[in-house]
Amino acid sequence: MKNLKLIIIAIILFQANYSFAQICVGPNSSTVEANEANGGTPTWSTLVNAVSSNDVRDVTSNLSSIGFSQRLKLTGFGFTIPTNTVITGVIVNVERSVSGGSVIGDNEIMLVKGGVTQTATNKAVTGVAWPTTDAVATYGTSTDMWGNTLTAAEINATDFGVAISAARFSNPGAPQSARIDFVSITVCYTVSLPVQWLNVSGNIIYEKHAEINFKVNESAVEKYVVEKSNNGNKFVELSIIKSIGNGENNYQFNDNEFIEGDRYYRIKQIDVNGSYNYSSTIKLSNSLTGGLVVYPNPIKDVVTVSGVNLNDKIYLTDISGRIILQLQNKPSTFLLDLSKLNAGIYFLNTNKGKSKILIKI
Repeated sequence: MKNLKLIIIAIILFQANYSFAQICVGPNSSTVEANEANGGTPTWSTLVNAVSSNDVRDVTSNLSSIGFSQRLKLTGFGFTIPTNTVITGVIVNVERSVSGGSVIGDNEIMLVKGGVTQTATNKAVTGVAWPTTDAVATYGTSTDMWGNTLTAAEINATDFGVAISAARFSNPGAPQSARIDFVSITVCYTVSLPVQWLNVSGNIIYEKHAEINFKVNESAVEKYVVEKSNNGNKFVELSIIKSIGNGENNYQFNDNEFIEGDRYYRIKQIDVNGSYNYSSTIKLSNSLTGGLVVYPNPIKDVVTVSGVNLNDKIYLTDISGRIILQLQNKPSTFLLDLSKLNAGIYFLNTNKGKSKILIKI
């Protein structure tokens, strides 16, 4: 007998983007300072003082003519950003001042990634003098990536940081000094869930089972748990499906014990760290409008069948579709003795497509 495949309620989920609370970590200070050549002079002296705000400073001296210093390269900021994150912004605070005048300002403020100064984006505010007493200038925001792509691993690395140089932009004459007391970095990020539910749907192959399909974009997922409920509130575990691996994947589960009525399904995702979340719930129903009526159901021995036309051919099949009994020329309502059948699930069908699930217990 040809199986009837009914597409029933299919709830589609499409969540291409998530909104999560932003987390900012810092300000962190550096542990490593060095001069980096950039075509300028002079160098920075001391190279240990920009790790805290204590009025002990790294200094460039002898900026006696229009020009700029070498870069003060600061790394080793000691971040431990979680791996399942999306970096959203970097904030750099520089506490700086000048001595001997007020014609020194920014030349370069650039991030360092993988030990390499990222010269493509320079946050320097040129032509504005540094103050004669220490004050903090802020570069970047919680949503500013400085023209870079950044991962948690790159920020956590010891060679992540910032490079700074100062410039004398006017009034050649007496030497002046640029001074940096403290540099800090704050990193902002959002946490990305290990799974992105792209599609969850279901259908019933009427004489066989309910079929649940779900499509996900996953990362660091350990497994999925398929859960089922008779009322949409209390769910029980049906099956565990191991993750295929990172990326966009499709999964399918067959419930071979889908009996008459409504059933609810959901998927529980569990990541490698033990955290979990759920898909939306889908509802499936096997009822057919205008079909046979069978009662009582479940049954023990004799069942009443109604809704039959005189010329209908009636078939009783097992769950595999094998015909157990064939009847014809029955009245619209009649009794059917099933007491000799083994316990299990059976289907009563007619040649006109009317169907009803039976349970023998």
